[in-house]
Amino acid sequence: MKMKALSQNFLTLFALIVALGCSVTPGQDAKTLERIQGLKTPTIKKNIAVYYSPGHKKRASAIQSLIENAMRFYKDKLNVNIDLNVAILTKEQWEQATQIPYDLPFVSDPPYVVFLPATYGDGVLTAGSKSSKLSVPPAFIQRLRAMGYTYEKGQRENFDFISLHELGHVICERISIAEFPGKPNKWLNEFTATYVAYAYLRAKRPKLALLARIFAEHQLAVMAKQKYSSLEDFEKLYSNVGPENYGWYQSKFIQRAAQVYDTEGLSFIEELRKFPPPGGKTLPVDTVLANLEEVAPGFIAWAKTLR
Repeated sequence: MKMKALSQNFLTLFALIVALGCSVTPGQDAKTLERIQGLKTPTIKKNIAVYYSPGHKKRASAIQSLIENAMRFYKDKLNVNIDLNVAILTKEQWEQATQIPYDLPFVSDPPYVVFLPATYGDGVLTAGSKSSKLSVPPAFIQRLRAMGYTYEKGQRENFDFISLHELGHVICERISIAEFPGKPNKWLNEFTATYVAYAYLRAKRPKLALLARIFAEHQLAVMAKQKYSSLEDFEKLYSNVGPENYGWYQSKFIQRAAQVYDTEGLSFIEELRKFPPPGGKTLPVDTVLANLEEVAPGFIAWAKTLR
């Protein structure tokens, strides 16, 4: 995916981040891990290796705990093992390892490396985080405060939901329910990765799950009507719908994930495993929706509300 002009709105930009997924872009190839190791950063090694810039061990430990707990959860629930590395880097070291702009989280091609910024507010994604607060309705600020968050803290914690989304892409491919971004079916790839991330939070970190949901609700409430809104549009254009429009889709996927989890829980993922793997073929949107309808009624009606 080629980055275009970025909005200052946090959740709009979230969409661009998850679009990066595992698509092939310069600086995101199979030698990414070698470049990270060449930086000779401090490393924490448990079930996953976390490479971090000096001075950021606390953040590295927190992210390691978040991702490892999610991996442990899915190993137990889905019997899936993932080999994963994480790089938490300052802007200087980030730019030595990849051409992806600083603070846009992504996961590389195998051997998988999830990139997360060591600092907040220094890159193209979060540079507008302070000014974006000026347009936030007071009622939303109050809702965050009731949960124990300032707006800034809520942004930062919601930001790391993206690391679980990237893990979700890897898990979904491993269990053959979807394929990486840029391959068929694009909207299903994004939805299932978000569902995997959200399902873990609902089961083990419900406060963070609520945070992700209310940020998505807020985003949809303040956005204008979008040019593209159907799943067919998304399948055809993907990130080319534009940054804000892409953010609208991703927020809709989070909302739908929350709705499905309320009735189906983790069994939704188990049921998807019973369908034949995608095998590189793009299925018509109506066919995918019909399949999903068998697992969790309401997908067809939901898709119609998007148009």
